[in-house]
Amino acid sequence: MRIGLVTTYNESCGIAEYAKNIVGSLQGQVDFDIYDRDRWNTDTLMNGDFDILHLNHSTSLMGWLTIVDITRIKATGKKVVMTLHDSSSFNRCQFTDIFDKVIVHEKTYEDNCTYIPHGMPELTEEERNTPVTSNALGTAGFPIWHKGFTVVAEASAILGRGCYMIAPASRHADTNAVEQDVRRYNGNTIYIKEYLSQIEVVRHLNQNAEVMVFPYISSGPGISGAVRMGLATGKPVVLTRCQQFHDLYDDYSDEVEFTEYNHNSAQDIAEAVNKVLENGKRPKRILEDMGWGKVSQQYKKMYEEVCGVLCH
Repeated sequence: MRIGLVTTYNESCGIAEYAKNIVGSLQGQVDFDIYDRDRWNTDTLMNGDFDILHLNHSTSLMGWLTIVDITRIKATGKKVVMTLHDSSSFNRCQFTDIFDKVIVHEKTYEDNCTYIPHGMPELTEEERNTPVTSNALGTAGFPIWHKGFTVVAEASAILGRGCYMIAPASRHADTNAVEQDVRRYNGNTIYIKEYLSQIEVVRHLNQNAEVMVFPYISSGPGISGAVRMGLATGKPVVLTRCQQFHDLYDDYSDEVEFTEYNHNSAQDIAEAVNKVLENGKRPKRILEDMGWGKVSQQYKKMYEEVCGVLCH
């Protein structure tokens, strides 16, 4: 069985990293043919040597592929599946109905939809035991307004701690302006603006922050990918109880400290940090459930179901 993987494979973005994690985790188990941007062409896909076409995309990248195109590809006998990263729930429409399977990151009961969680980078045992170099609160992600970077800074100041932030530039946020706001609350802040791979983010946070904090405000449907990098450290994690984290609250509230619903002030976060350090909550089951070793096997199973062939 061979998979034609359509994605942004050679770019610095989360979707490209997701694709590389699928391919790397299934090396020797599944054959992949990568269709990067220079191969985003319907005729190329129709003539491709694969059994399943897998679109690893956000909807913003899908403008070049239409329902007619997908119908033509399926007419050649190929199956077509899609991982939809930017939708927390599966909404039926003519476009999504044409796929043999749609993968989303939130649990669903739709017939042709499969829940596969965001994978998480996995530290080695040696990396996990690396001593922390400061008592800072850590956070990471594109510094969009609802992610609460200034709340982390203010909470850390209340606690007399430093801040360690990884905030790459985004078309949705001015990271330089956010940095200025953060430093007004806490001058003891390390603020990294370059793009780092997910495993690099996890390693940086693991070495430079004692508690991971993601004080999001509900901003509509969505399941956070950035928070997985904080969880992957295995260190204490504080989250607000908001829509983006409801999957984690439902399944892992014994491993992660949550504020009360809509309690996302700096004082709320400071109190939650003290609480998680006292109660000893740490990500454990979640590291196994969402590590790429397990997530990749869910992709393998999905491919087998769609194609009706077992991978060896």
